[in-house]
Amino acid sequence: MSESPTHGTPRWTDAFARLVLASPRLVLTVSLLLAIVGGVLGWFRLPLDANTDSLISRERPWMKLYLGFLKEFGDLEYLYAVVDTMGDRAAGERAVDDLLTRLQKIPDLPGVYGRIDADEAWRIATRAMPIDDLRGLTLARSAFPFLSDGPTALAQGEGMLGRAMSPSAFTMKGDERERLGAAGMLLLEAVAGADQGPPSVMGESIPRLSTPPPSAYLASDTNRLLFVAIAPHKDFSRLAAIEEPLRAIRAAIDETRAAFPTVEIGLTGKPVLQADELVTSTGDTTWSFAISLVVVAVICIVVYRNVRRPMLALVAFG
Repeated sequence: MSESPTHGTPRWTDAFARLVLASPRLVLTVSLLLAIVGGVLGWFRLPLDANTDSLISRERPWMKLYLGFLKEFGDLEYLYAVVDTMGDRAAGERAVDDLLTRLQKIPDLPGVYGRIDADEAWRIATRAMPIDDLRGLTLARSAFPFLSDGPTALAQGEGMLGRAMSPSAFTMKGDERERLGAAGMLLLEAVAGADQGPPSVMGESIPRLSTPPPSAYLASDTNRLLFVAIAPHKDFSRLAAIEEPLRAIRAAIDETRAAFPTVEIGLTGKPVLQADELVTSTGDTTWSFAISLVVVAVICIVVYRNVRRPMLALVAFG
């Protein structure tokens, strides 16, 4: 029995080795039970969270602002399908329409945006316009009830401007005159800018202003690239948070690419990059583990001049 050179008592490693050799089955049973208990506790107490936002403390001031933004506007980390029209804008638009149709059939995509139609334009108008324009709309708010009909808008606009320019307007209180003039100008500009042309004052019919504007595609400054923004459902309880929707998105892109061979279509965005990096790192880790295991096994076999014990050690390690 080996003695400690300082205390004259058996080392704990020697005692542990004797226990293992004396009762190997007991040691294996206890180890298996502890592994099961650890696995159960880990399953319920250590949930997987693949959200990279969780890497940062939620108590940091700027993180609180970011979380507030997410609560108000939702997750805006989109995937982007990019359509290179290669100079053929018409083919690019048809490819976008085809891709939108395919993507909208995928259930795990709560948001797919490739065009700005009339309803979407109204929804984002107040967020997209400059502050001065918003201030102007606030001043002209009394004109809103009359914007949907050309003849009414023309008559109301002329009447409001007439009152704003009359001598009695100088007796109005506060900014009432300014609001009246702004409302009148908005109505007249809306009538003059209607798609069917300016109104006629010689008895011709005045167009209605409710005609929806044409859809606008999401395009680059050069109009060569068209974009489709995709919001996938993310399951952060899995390492591959968008694995299923990403597979469906790429299948839809492949089908559209085959239908429109004159354009090029690619997919980008932070979620895509993270998913591809995960696939690459997982494959590299698997190969490196397998190669290192083989190298260690060969070294142990050569050094110890034995095959059985090194292989048993690798099995235990596994």
